[in-house]
Amino acid sequence: MLKTAYLFFIGGLFFILDQTLKYFSHNIWTEKNLLSKFFGWYPFENTGVAFGIPVPSFIIIVLSLIILFLLIYLLKNSSPDNHLYRLGLLLIIFGATSNLLDRILFGFTTDYLLILTSVINLADVMIVTGFTLFIFTRK
Repeated sequence: MLKTAYLFFIGGLFFILDQTLKYFSHNIWTEKNLLSKFFGWYPFENTGVAFGIPVPSFIIIVLSLIILFLLIYLLKNSSPDNHLYRLGLLLIIFGATSNLLDRILFGFTTDYLLILTSVINLADVMIVTGFTLFIFTRK
């Protein structure tokens, strides 16, 4: 049980950090600040999904909720001993919840980090990292 609490703490910490950075992107650091042509702070309102593919917000919200319930079901029924698998699920859940919260409140997801040719946020990194853990550590 203690390990599960640590995993929730880690996911929650990243969720709070992402929401804080999104707040800064909206209210404090609203201008681009690039360290190079391919890296830096780049506030961006992403109304689409991955790679900016346009999908109506209502569909994104409904699908996100369905996927979140499925992930929570998988987490609830997972082995408590498979910590990396559970961490992967929690990272996906917290990352998806952070982006979903943006979509509900603002109608878009707030991205803020320019890396190469993409603008992403910490929630996106959480989802990709979580999915990688989920795929490679499932039993």
